[in-house]
Amino acid sequence: MDDIGLSSIGETITTATGVTTSCESLLRRKRFYCREWVFQKLFHVLDNRPSSRTCGTLIIGGPGSGKTALCTEVVWPTSNHGRQRTLNRRLLAFHFCHILSGETLYPDNFILNIVCMLLRSPLITGLSEALEDESVRQFLTPDKIREDPVLAFRHGVLDPLSNIVSP
Repeated sequence: MDDIGLSSIGETITTATGVTTSCESLLRRKRFYCREWVFQKLFHVLDNRPSSRTCGTLIIGGPGSGKTALCTEVVWPTSNHGRQRTLNRRLLAFHFCHILSGETLYPDNFILNIVCMLLRSPLITGLSEALEDESVRQFLTPDKIREDPVLAFRHGVLDPLSNIVSP
């Protein structure tokens, strides 16, 4: 994957542009309270995905509604039991945006971060082979991503994922 300018160390991503971004949430290691019902709903949606023909879940809400807290708890559960542990084991990739850290807001860092995490995920196989295809790799260059992030995400991430066996 280094050919497209991506390397990773732990939870730090370095892109071809030389920008290093952190995949950390500012809420990591903070105690999570309430909202257990959300984990139950997420679990239900994911378990019924084949029959409902959905591909995932979009979490939306206003400022301060708990989106980051919820996602942080799925990525780094503070509880040893509960749905968040089960959801964590099904997590393929994540990306936290920080308004004070501009690098996390750049589309090229977001897309390359997601690709890197997907490649490291033990839940999916065959993605690295799919990404070796030049017709896919051309969309994963920082310049191409900046030119059209939506097209780059579609052809560089979503299309290869749709062509491999679902986890």
